[in-house]
Amino acid sequence: MNENDLTEEQQEKRKKRLEIQKKYREKNQDKLNEKNREYRKNNKEIVKESNRKWAENNRDKVNAKQKRYTQKHSEVIKKKQYEWYRNNKEKVKEFSLLRKYNLSLEQYRKMLDTQEHKCLLCKISAKDTASKYLVVDHCHNTGKIRGLLCNPCNTAIGLLKENIETIKNVIQYLTESSHLTGSADHTTLSE
Repeated sequence: MNENDLTEEQQEKRKKRLEIQKKYREKNQDKLNEKNREYRKNNKEIVKESNRKWAENNRDKVNAKQKRYTQKHSEVIKKKQYEWYRNNKEKVKEFSLLRKYNLSLEQYRKMLDTQEHKCLLCKISAKDTASKYLVVDHCHNTGKIRGLLCNPCNTAIGLLKENIETIKNVIQYLTESSHLTGSADHTTLSE
């Protein structure tokens, strides 16, 4: 029944009843809270289902509340996220591998062992890299994994757009310009 459908007398009675209930709640707040806690403790599944249904039917209210909380506590949230990240680096790595490459941590470790923990291109050991690990190199067209590389080698392939002709041109350029550097060893530019 809508409040507009009530007579003035009914509206007045309703108003008084609500006022009485409000005073009772204020007077017996601790008692009611304890009763509520006891009910929640003894009926966890019912409460959980009720909360789930309410949240499902009030998604906009839930989202607005989460947004207000996030804005109000953004520094605390960032701090907790950073702390969790620091304490769960293995989980983060595993989640990242699965999400990006559909590769488990066990499969990644097996690849590392197969490659003797070295970059497939420059043969640097993973422990000698700045990040202390090798990154997954994959074909950007097919998504297929090619192997594990150090970050500089992986970046170089990416910067060259995985173009074999360009890579051949780089090799030719370095070979032909070796006389300018006086180096017979074409394995590094720095010598």
